[in-house]
Amino acid sequence: EPNRIEMFALTHTRKDGTPVDDHSKEIMDQFQQLLSQPEGTSSSTSASSGASTFVSSTSVASTYVDEIYTQVMGPERHGRVRRYGFGPIPTSIFGSTSRRRSRVILSTQIENAQEMLIAAEQKFTTATEELSNVKEKLSHVKEKLSHVKETFEERLIEVQRKTREEVKEEFEEKMMEMQRKMQAQMQAQIQEQMMQMMQQFQQKQ
Repeated sequence: EPNRIEMFALTHTRKDGTPVDDHSKEIMDQFQQLLSQPEGTSSSTSASSGASTFVSSTSVASTYVDEIYTQVMGPERHGRVRRYGFGPIPTSIFGSTSRRRSRVILSTQIENAQEMLIAAEQKFTTATEELSNVKEKLSHVKEKLSHVKETFEERLIEVQRKTREEVKEEFEEKMMEMQRKMQAQMQAQIQEQMMQMMQQFQQKQ
């Protein structure tokens, strides 16, 4: 649905895109100048060859468009809309104040919802990155635990090997000690028997 400025341009422009007269051109130039100010968010669109360039007011807030229209054309008279003739009244052309207010509220709610959606997407992205970091840290911890396990198993095997060697050495030492004792006892017994035999031999002589 065209707004007041767009309706003026539609009703005061020829098929080739040029204004119908100089007065209409002056008015549209004023609209263009005001819409091009920082408060507006309009973009310029060109008509066909030889036509003048007019700033579109579609993306501008309706309240701001009404302010510009009133500033250029003056306030509306009771019961009629300027440049629309005697038939239409302001509410039939532009809607009631409550309707325009509802549109503004709806537009604000949509903008808020979009901002909330963007914020939620950013939070989701941040959470995803944090989860990725946590997974990476867990992977590092797992690698460290695996290394500790391997080191522990190696040391355990080394301890077991050393223990077996120590037990073997201790057993061998005990066996050798027993052999030495047995040899000493046998030598002592042999010497004692030889002494007894010598004594018996001497007594017989």
